[in-house]
Amino acid sequence: MAINPPLGGKLPGGLTRAAWLKKKSFIDKAKAATQTGLGAELKKVEDAWNKTDWKTMKAIAHGKWHSHKELLAARKAAKDYYADYIVVKLYNAVMSGSRKARTTSTTAGLSGAAKAYAIVIADGLKGLADQLLSIDFKDYDDDEKRMLPLWDLARKAMVKNVADLETKLKALEKAPTNANWSALGVKDAFRSVANGVATNPDFASLWPTPWQKLDGLQNESDPVLSKLKDGAKVTDAEKKAILALIKQGRSAITKVKAKM
Repeated sequence: MAINPPLGGKLPGGLTRAAWLKKKSFIDKAKAATQTGLGAELKKVEDAWNKTDWKTMKAIAHGKWHSHKELLAARKAAKDYYADYIVVKLYNAVMSGSRKARTTSTTAGLSGAAKAYAIVIADGLKGLADQLLSIDFKDYDDDEKRMLPLWDLARKAMVKNVADLETKLKALEKAPTNANWSALGVKDAFRSVANGVATNPDFASLWPTPWQKLDGLQNESDPVLSKLKDGAKVTDAEKKAILALIKQGRSAITKVKAKM
């Protein structure tokens, strides 16, 4: 079965301590010889089941994947949790409850109804244990197969946008003015790359923090360029400020390209 939890993650009410106690007669509860300890064992099953973090296991719980790296990390976490908790602690608790119920069904002096219900519990818990061992990670695999082509398209778009930005920065470097920041398309080229970075954690980790500093509007917050008036004569200070922004952009682009 897929990694979705058995029965939606809820332990069936008929396999609980409360259900077992309801099936025991007054005499079953009164006699020391018919105190089998099944109730306590079922409480352990309930506790282990309720502590299970099914959200970690389910691919759908993570929502939309932003990158292949994110999916791989989530799948590894799910597999580790499955191996460490579900296969060991939860499975053992469920099987222990099943074995205890099976033994209880043969207890001398126990009412026929209680014995019959102990078998129901034993079979029910064994069935759950089998489901736990049949869990696979197909949900993650299906997501990966579906998303890989999309991530490849995003990567190719990123490569194209970065190349376009580099070309425009090279043109701006030859005529470093604040007016050319927009006129040569540098502003829009920065925004295209920045948007790609914003939606991809693999790239975002390499972009200056906060990445919005390179969103194409960095000239508007520059202490020199932000004070320039339209039509004013180009000064060395203006050129120097533009060249500094070009250098800053190229440094960030180098880091992003290393991940593409």
